[in-house]
Order: sequence, then structure tokens, then C-alpha cells
Amino acid sequence: MAIQLLTSVLSFVLISEIRSESSCFRNMEVVELPRFLLNNATSIRVSWDLVCDLKESENKNVRLTVKHLGYLSCQGGRRDYQEQEQEVSGNLVIIEDLHPYSSYRISLKLMLDGGDYSEATVTMKTKAGVPQMRARQSSLDYSHKDSGTKLHFTWRPPPTASQCVKFQSELGFYHFEMRGLDKWNDEYMTSGEVPINETKLEVDDLQPFSHYALFVYITNTEGEYSRDFFIKLEKRTKPAQPQTPTNLTVEKMDDRYHHLLWAEPFPPTGEIQEYNIRWRTNGTKTMSAFLGSQTVKPSNVLCGEIKKENTSSVTKNMQKVCFTLNELDKSEGYYFSVQAINKEVEIGSEWSEEVYSEPNKSSFELASSGTLAVILVLSTIVMIVIIGALRTAYKVRNKLQFKQNIQHYFRDSTEPPESVRSDTTMMTYISQVTQAEIIPETEYATVGRRIASRKLSATPSQRSQQDPLPPLPPPLEDIPGYVRPNFDRPERLGSGSEEDDPPADLPITNYFS
Repeated sequence: MAIQLLTSVLSFVLISEIRSESSCFRNMEVVELPRFLLNNATSIRVSWDLVCDLKESENKNVRLTVKHLGYLSCQGGRRDYQEQEQEVSGNLVIIEDLHPYSSYRISLKLMLDGGDYSEATVTMKTKAGVPQMRARQSSLDYSHKDSGTKLHFTWRPPPTASQCVKFQSELGFYHFEMRGLDKWNDEYMTSGEVPINETKLEVDDLQPFSHYALFVYITNTEGEYSRDFFIKLEKRTKPAQPQTPTNLTVEKMDDRYHHLLWAEPFPPTGEIQEYNIRWRTNGTKTMSAFLGSQTVKPSNVLCGEIKKENTSSVTKNMQKVCFTLNELDKSEGYYFSVQAINKEVEIGSEWSEEVYSEPNKSSFELASSGTLAVILVLSTIVMIVIIGALRTAYKVRNKLQFKQNIQHYFRDSTEPPESVRSDTTMMTYISQVTQAEIIPETEYATVGRRIASRKLSATPSQRSQQDPLPPLPPPLEDIPGYVRPNFDRPERLGSGSEEDDPPADLPITNYFS
């Protein structure tokens, strides 16, 4: 309980003895006045009635004497030997600066003519006050029992013999108040009582790695104490497993750098020793198959390179930590996660939530452009091959068709008509075809005589099997009507070499009309 500022009702002190030598004093009364917060001293009011018939020449002043008999909180009769004396002209006086919880004798004395006097005496005890002393620091240390959530405090009682005057009451108990001192626990406050014969306190349910202050007061039996007299004990809980880092962000930079930013665990549970960073790609389903990891010392030196918009989610109470990973493929997407490690703590924090870094779009477009170029080159080569094959097939087709058409006109005669012989280009094509190819396959043509007719096979392969060595046809020079082509004259319709294409669907009927 706090000190009461004012006692609402005046109380009478305990008067153990009233002694009067005459009948001049009647209705003597002593009342203790209320105390104020900053003044623990006791004040009393003394009043009386003077009933003696005094002459006008006689002195009507009353001599008042206040004598301290002893401190009730001390043993051995210890007292204050200084007495208060004063003369009072009326019948009421207020006496100040008396000791609380003490015994006093108050005397009234009236001098009469002829040396006579009238006297009245009162013995009283003042009420208990508030203890005006502190507990003392203890040399005992129970820090080995402290943990991340529990603290042990100890102190010594005040010296009884030398400071009993400051007790000013019977001691009640120790009142304590405990408050948090860090910015993350400054709202913590608890209070309680400890018996006066105990000097040890255990407080639990605290936050790890946090400072706390314990204030210990001494109360009287009414639970009153002075807030000016206390002992302050400060301690900090031990570190524990760190909390998970938060606000992890990743920014890609030039030259395959990944810049990571995250916030230290808050509230802190210890001094950060290092961080673990690990990463994986889409190919790994869980972090158990991460591709790489790296240990990082806590530092915010590189945080100046992070854009401001990336730090908007970090509160003002959180410290930033930054690190740059290099030699990671920017065209690959990565999942990142961070873990914190405290000093003197074996267990690390839980891994933070994974943050995905998208592949670099420019790298992806560059790779796509290169692939497209390769595809275009390959497509061009294939087109050239296809066009070449079609051109060759076209040549073969035209040549075969020409042979089939020309055989029809050599069915009745081996000599070409006059219209054909006059055309150098046609004669060039005809000269490239053997007699066996242009004369119908039913019989061989001969010059000047008839050779026995021989039936030919349906196909050249069957003919080669039945007649492996057929007679060679006569040279074209011996064929009647053959005109040797003149290669010195200008050629028409292109060259007559075998590389030239024969005209497709040559209108031979124009030459045989």
C-alpha cells in the first residue's frame, strides 16, 4: 500500500498517564494530526482548560515541556535526549517534528504568586510511520539458476541495531515491483510481496535476452511504504533459440548477383552469431534437396544498395541484414530461405518462408532469340535440301516423259521427221537418247537388213535376265537420214549439255504434223 496523503479523521493518541498537581488544568487533550507525503514527522495538538482564579497581576502563561522517552522500534531504551520547551499564552498549542512510533511525556506548568505552581503531565505514544530505510545488496549470486524465461534475485535486510530509529514502525513485509527495460518489454510490470524474514525472489514467464529491474521496498504492518526508499536490482535473462527471420526479399543485380534483404528476429532472443542462407530451384520439391547454402555474419553494410521500396515492410524496431550471392544463373528461378543462429545457443531458428526469385526476362529473351536463330538456320538448310531434291526429281521426270513421248514417233520409222531434224535443240535431246530407248521394245532396228525379230521383256530388268548380252545397236552415223548436229552454230533454247533440263511435256506433235 502506498502512503496515505491525509488521514481524514483526527485520532486521539494513547494517553497512558495524566497527573495533575492542582485543579488549575482541566480537560487536557492530545490529538495527533494527519501526516503529508513528504513529511513523515508527527505533529500533535495539545489543548486544556485553565480553571484557576488568577489575579490580574499574576502571569497567565503556561510552560509546555515535551520529552522523548524512547523509540518503540528499538531495544535498550534508545531515545532522543533533546527536549522541547515553550511558553504558551492561551490554552492550545501544536507541537511538530515528533518521532513516529515513539513514547513522549508532555507537561504543563503554571507559575503562581508566592512560588506556587500548578502542573499537569501526560504520557503518550505516537502512531507508527513509514519505514525510512532500504534493503541492502547481497553478495550471493544465483545467476547459475537463471534461464531464458526465469530470473533469481536476492538481497540483505537492513541493519537492525544501527537503523532501528528509521524503522518508525513494526516491519511488515517486502514489497517488490518489476519492470521491463527494453523497448520490446517496456510494458511489462508485475508486483508482489515477500515475507520480511525472506530475502530471495524468483520470477518466471519472462522474455529471453531481456533486461529487467526489480524495485524492493520495506513496508510496515499496514502495508505502507515510502517510494523514496528502495533497492534496485537489474538482471537480464539468458539467450534462447532465436525467432525466425522475417521480411525476406530478393533483388537481382547485374553480373548474376542476387541481393538478399531480411529483418533480424524481433524481439531478439540473443546476440546473433550468424545466418544460414540456402536456395533451390523449381527442380527440387523441398528444401531437403537444396542446391547450396552459405553462412553469413550479421551486417547491414550492403543494405544501402537496396531500393527503398523493398524496405517498406521492415518496421522501425527491426534491424536490416543484407547479403549478396554471386555466380547464380539469372536465367534460373530460385527459392531462398534464411535461418538465424544465436551465440551460446545450439539450436537455430526455424527457416523463414521461402521467397521465389523470378528468372531474368532479358536472359530468357536472349536465349529464345538464339534458339530461334538456330531453328531458322536449320530450317533454311532443310528447305535447300528439299528444293534440290524436288529439282532433281523434276529433271528425271521430264527426261522420262520426253523419252516416252519420242518413242511414239519412232514406232514406224527410225528417222525423225523433217520438222524435227531442222530443230537443233530437239536433235540435241534425241542424240542423248539411245536407239534402244526410242525404238519400241518389240523389235530391234537394223540398217539395210532385217534381223530376226525377238520379243522383248516387259521391263529392262527382265530383259537383262533373258538376254544378258544383246547386240549393240549400230552407231547413229550409219542410220539413214541422220544429220550430225552442228555445234558451231548458235544454240537455241539453251545449252545442249546433259545438265540442261529437257522441256517438260514437249509438244512433239508440232514437229510431226
